[in-house]
Amino acid sequence: KKNMMSFRHGFIVTLFALTLLPVPLLAHEGAQHEAPVLEGYTPDLLNGKDINLTCAGCHGAQGEGSKDGVYPRLAGQLTDYLERQLRLFKDRNRPNIPMHPYAQERELPEEDLRDIAAYFNSIQISITIKPGPGDRVKGAKLFRTGCKRCHGARAEGKPYEKGRKKHGPALAEQYASYLLKQINLFRSGLRPSKIMREELEDYTEGDIADIVAYIAALERHPGLSEKKAHETQEKIQFILRDLSTQPFKDEKGKTAP
Repeated sequence: KKNMMSFRHGFIVTLFALTLLPVPLLAHEGAQHEAPVLEGYTPDLLNGKDINLTCAGCHGAQGEGSKDGVYPRLAGQLTDYLERQLRLFKDRNRPNIPMHPYAQERELPEEDLRDIAAYFNSIQISITIKPGPGDRVKGAKLFRTGCKRCHGARAEGKPYEKGRKKHGPALAEQYASYLLKQINLFRSGLRPSKIMREELEDYTEGDIADIVAYIAALERHPGLSEKKAHETQEKIQFILRDLSTQPFKDEKGKTAP
């Protein structure tokens, strides 16, 4: 009981300390972060699938997130965005207490980081999202005049490319409550991003609710029904199982013992 009290005390102190961190000490998400060089590295989806056994406890077996929006949907998210966020977690430049035990070099080296990001990106699912109380029609107009520059015409996301100024994650079919929480973190500065803070400063609370209602109702993969999504995932799982049973061959084509 004493140990549990000490743990809770430490947890609360750590969380409180993070809220007091001055924003300049934290790297801004909008800044360009060059990925570590791994010459010729190809993401291993089988390893990503294994790593997901840990992630699934919060983010779901297929990266679908939690229906209450506490944990976001990761399925189908842009690979480069997932990689960048995981590096921010590892560097403690994006404060997130639940992620800290998993996002450290010993638990998540760069190779594993790329494998799990690629695995989540490969998952195509369709989920039903409660859009929230906002006005979708008004939200659509606001989204098209602002948000789409970075997040794409249908909130499908725009991957980071060197020299591209506008890039951002996929937002379609993301939980409305999660989106609202992140927007509030951006606006308060607790999730540092100069770009997001500037983009959001002219929006009212009503505007935000309208935009979120519109985004949450968009399909991540247009035309992908829940049945088709299930069939697509079965095919992916079959390919992964097939790969895992094939014997390993060296560069000369000889089967390894």
